[in-house]
Amino acid sequence: MGSFAETYQGHGTDLALLAGVMGLSTLDIGIPNAKAIAEEQGLQYEFTKRVLGSYHPNTVLVELTGLHVL
Repeated sequence: MGSFAETYQGHGTDLALLAGVMGLSTLDIGIPNAKAIAEEQGLQYEFTKRVLGSYHPNTVLVELTGLHVL
């Protein structure tokens, strides 16, 4: 939502969020390739812009379904 919704692809927020969901550390060199890694692992994802209410403009809601943790 907010500024994240407008700049997430250009600033790499989408890659960082996806990498975080997959368990990559903030120092992982694979972050720029997060979409390719997700595809290799069969992870389906979707980014949608939403208004979440009166939260900080850089708030992100992450919803996970069918997650299998090893």
